[in-house]
Amino acid sequence: MDDDIVNSYIDYEIVNSDIDYEFDKACIEGDINKMTELVERVNSYHKHRGLYYACGQGHVEIIRLLLPHVDQVGIESLNIACHMPFKPVDCYVAIIKLLLEHTKFDTTNTLFTTRDLPVPAEIRNLLDQHMFALDSLEYNKNILT
Repeated sequence: MDDDIVNSYIDYEIVNSDIDYEFDKACIEGDINKMTELVERVNSYHKHRGLYYACGQGHVEIIRLLLPHVDQVGIESLNIACHMPFKPVDCYVAIIKLLLEHTKFDTTNTLFTTRDLPVPAEIRNLLDQHMFALDSLEYNKNILT
């Protein structure tokens, strides 16, 4: 990927070192070797940023390798995976499945509740399945009322 494009993604106000920059760049470009080399050397914030970047670029393997290193996936990573179709929808379906398996998301977020968001049907189905899963807030609310 062109360095100018990579640099346009990275928020330099939060990049404190060359390691942070190289890690962010590896996640954006999908460089598995570089990402795995640096993942233990960056802080939690950069691990979350790297996950966000990888979700936006559709790098499934980077995401799979990063997930064990993040405690909670932010809704913004799920959101970008739902709305950034740079790759075939199957790629984003795989990413969304990984994210939904890793974290319990707040199903009251507009990503889950707004029906007219422009997301492919396959992705909407995954969000609905997560929202109404047996252990979800929505499912339990419906059972308890």
